[in-house]
Amino acid sequence: RPDAVAGHSGGELAALVVAEVFNPEENLSLLSGTMDALMTREAIDHALLAVGAPRDELAGVIAAALADGDPEGACVAMDNCPHQSIAVGDAASIAAVESAAMDKGWLCERLELGRPYHTERFEQYMAPLRMLFENVEFKAPQLPIYSCTTGERFPQEPEAIRELALRHWCAPVEFTKLIDTLHRDGVRVFLEIGPRNNLTSFVDDILRDRPHLAIPSNRSQRPAVTQLQ
Repeated sequence: RPDAVAGHSGGELAALVVAEVFNPEENLSLLSGTMDALMTREAIDHALLAVGAPRDELAGVIAAALADGDPEGACVAMDNCPHQSIAVGDAASIAAVESAAMDKGWLCERLELGRPYHTERFEQYMAPLRMLFENVEFKAPQLPIYSCTTGERFPQEPEAIRELALRHWCAPVEFTKLIDTLHRDGVRVFLEIGPRNNLTSFVDDILRDRPHLAIPSNRSQRPAVTQLQ
């Protein structure tokens, strides 16, 4: 049983389940349908770009790259760690940002997603999530759970949890702040469940020389139980 839980982006739903905020067995079909609806590839009209740069520096490059175009065409949607931020925007704006970032020598990678996650533009895709959150009974968490939106502990009141968890999808991911807060609150061992070592790398980059141990449980090279052992 973990001392605390948190999730990155869609992983926050898993964290809510582990904290027993809602019961997945009672809502399995609704939860599965929601995730299917979120991940479907239809109506792809945005681009996501991972950039090897801090959030503030990427924000400056976005502003400069779009100075003569649409200033709202792209924004920083995820602050993953000091050496990776995610820009989201329309295809033309992201192309301009990518070119400017590469001119600075920053590593860039297009993500295989086409929806403006963690921006106000994602509101148009929120119907499945709103249905899920309106039809699921929320309860007070049974262990500490932290929000990737605020970077702080979730509130205890079920309705406040529901509101914050829903707002998460249209707000920037504050993963750097989240990990700093967990460390401030005494967490030293970080066990990643799911995203193939991505979050472990983020944690190591954020905490650097501060005492911690970050471990991925899911690696492509070996079974999860073997990796954990």
